[in-house]
Amino acid sequence: MPVVRAEGFVLRVQPLGEADKIVTFLTREEGKLRCVARSARRSRRRFGSSLELWSRVSLTLFEKEGMDLARVDGCDLLESAYRLQEDLETAYLLAYMAEVADLFARERQAEPHFFRLLGSLLAALREGLPRVLAARYFETWTLRLHGVLPDLGRCGLCDAPLATGGGVFQSASGQILCRACLPRPTPADFPVEAAGLEILRMILRNHPSDLAGRSLSGSLLVHLGRVTGAALASFAEAPFRTGRFLAAAERAS
Repeated sequence: MPVVRAEGFVLRVQPLGEADKIVTFLTREEGKLRCVARSARRSRRRFGSSLELWSRVSLTLFEKEGMDLARVDGCDLLESAYRLQEDLETAYLLAYMAEVADLFARERQAEPHFFRLLGSLLAALREGLPRVLAARYFETWTLRLHGVLPDLGRCGLCDAPLATGGGVFQSASGQILCRACLPRPTPADFPVEAAGLEILRMILRNHPSDLAGRSLSGSLLVHLGRVTGAALASFAEAPFRTGRFLAAAERAS
């Protein structure tokens, strides 16, 4: 019975029977892992608060041939996200990030850049990074790291530069097209201003902690969320359950 030791974030917790929980972790060393935590529902003393969403933990797992799920033998809390989630709008953001990360992360395949992205964003939120900017940073880099970020500089069809007039995100293709190539957008397509494209390029050039003091248009960031969110949903081939709560909170703020 091999032992696996890893550091990870809790992305999802589900009940299993009357006593156990199924926990999805994104780990630095092993990528995404789905594990069973025995008696986690029956007694909080064994795991404490280490199985809460976005807890950063040190794991000891046991795996046995023929079993679908590894067993959590030890789970030590390294850092809690409890304080972040006391704010309802931040809790919406973290729930959305967990749902997206769960879908995009690869089973048993280490993704150190994605793992660092999540850790950096949690740290930046604690330092005061605005939620709406954190959301756009997460979406943009999730698309980039998984190879599905559309070209932000040129039309995906004719290769014309987008720097002056911006373009339109076409949900069907997942590309940003110039207005000449997409003169009649459908309701599922979203215009992208040149200033919005520059914000996305700025996100790709900077660490999230460097953006905390930047003065950016909140309304433009909210509008960009329709584009980056649609790009993520296009890849997932379905909307994210938590996305509508995040969008509503951003519009209201």
